[in-house]
Amino acid sequence: MIFYVSTFFLKNLISCFFTYIDIIYLMISREMSTHPPLLHYKKSSQEPIVTLSVCGKWTLWNSVPSWEEIQSYFQHAELPAEGIIELDGQDLEQWDSVFLVFVRNLRELCKKNQWQLREKQIPENVSKILDGIVIKTPTTQDPHTPSSFSAKIKRGLQQIGRPFYDILDFIGRLYLSFGKFFRGHIAFQWHDFFLCLQQVTVEALPIIALISFLVGLILTFVSLIQLDKFGAGIYVADLVGLAMTREMGCLMTGVIMSGRTGAAFAATLGTMKVNEEIDALETFQIPPIDFLVIPRIMATVIAMPCLCLFADFIGIFSGLCIAWSVADIHPLLYLAQTEHALTFTNILIGLFKGAFFGKIIAVVGCYYGLRSEKDASSVGLATTSAVVASITWIIASDAVFAVILSFLGL
Repeated sequence: MIFYVSTFFLKNLISCFFTYIDIIYLMISREMSTHPPLLHYKKSSQEPIVTLSVCGKWTLWNSVPSWEEIQSYFQHAELPAEGIIELDGQDLEQWDSVFLVFVRNLRELCKKNQWQLREKQIPENVSKILDGIVIKTPTTQDPHTPSSFSAKIKRGLQQIGRPFYDILDFIGRLYLSFGKFFRGHIAFQWHDFFLCLQQVTVEALPIIALISFLVGLILTFVSLIQLDKFGAGIYVADLVGLAMTREMGCLMTGVIMSGRTGAAFAATLGTMKVNEEIDALETFQIPPIDFLVIPRIMATVIAMPCLCLFADFIGIFSGLCIAWSVADIHPLLYLAQTEHALTFTNILIGLFKGAFFGKIIAVVGCYYGLRSEKDASSVGLATTSAVVASITWIIASDAVFAVILSFLGL
C-alpha cells in the first residue's frame, strides 16, 4: 500500500515538475525569439514620399504602434496632396488581424488626404482579405422629398428585373464553378458529396416507396374500372407500366424530393447564412458555390435517376398486387404484358427527366438558401419559396417534355 501511494505521489510530482519546466521554457523562448513590432518612418528630402517599413511580428500578442502615433507623424510630416506613401513589408515576420486593421486604416487615410499608397512586399493574403471587405455606408433620404414619375418607373423596373438578374448571375456562377470542377481547380470536398448522396438516396427510400406504392395502387384501380367494361383488364399492366416509367415515377419522385431535399438545402444554407458561415467562407476567399452548392447538385442529379427507377419498380409491383387480388390476373401474365409494353426508350426518358428534375430541385433550393436574409423568418420564407418554386418548375418542365417528345414521336 505504501509503495502504491509513494509511486502515485512521485509520478504526479515529476509530471508537475516537467510541466513547470515547459512553461518556463516557453516564456523564455518567447521573450528571446519574439521580435517586437516596429514601424520605421523615412521621408525623402527630394520627393514627397514617405516610406513606412514594418518589422517584427504584428500580432495580438505584441504591443503594436498605436494609430494615434501614426496619425501624429503624418500631421507633422506635412505631406502634400498627391503625395506617395510606400508601405514596405520586407521585414514582416508574422501578422494577423492587427496588421489588417493597420493596412485598412492606412488606406482610408491615404484616400482621405488624396495620397497614393504603394504596397511593397506585403503578403498577398492581406490584399485578398481587405479587397473582399465591402463597407456599406447607409444613404439617408428625406421621406418627404417628392420623387419624379420617371424615378418611380425606374425603381419599379429595377424591382421587377432584379430577381431575373439574380437568377442569371447565380446560374452563370454555377457553370463557371462546374468548369473549375472539371479542370480540378475547385474547393471541393468529397466527404460532403458522399454525405449529401446518402441523405438524398438512402434516407429518402422509405417515403419514395410508400408514395410510389400508393400511386401504383390508384392507377391500377382507376384503370381496372374502365378497362373491365371492355373486357381488356389485362392491359392494365401496359397502362401502369408506361405511366410509372414515363411520367408518374419521375414526377412524384421530383415532387417528394422538392419537399424533402429542396427544403433541406434551402434551410441548411439559410441557417449557415444566419450564423455568418457563408461570410466566413467568403472572407477566406472560398466561393460558397464551389464549397456548398456543387456537392449538393451533383449528389441530387446522380441520386434522382436511381430513385426514379426504384419508384418505377415499386409502382409496377403495386399494380401487380392489386391486379392479382382484384382482377385475378396472374403475376407472370402481368409481368409478361408489362415487358411487352415497355421499351428501353421509355425507361431512359423517365431517368433523363428524373436527372433534370434533380438539377432543378438542387439549384432552386441552393439559390433560395443563399438568397436568404440573416434572420429566422427569412430562412422559413426561403424554405417555402424553394419548395413552391421547385414543384412549379418540375411540372412546367414536364409539360415541355411532353410536347417535345410528342413532336419527336417518342
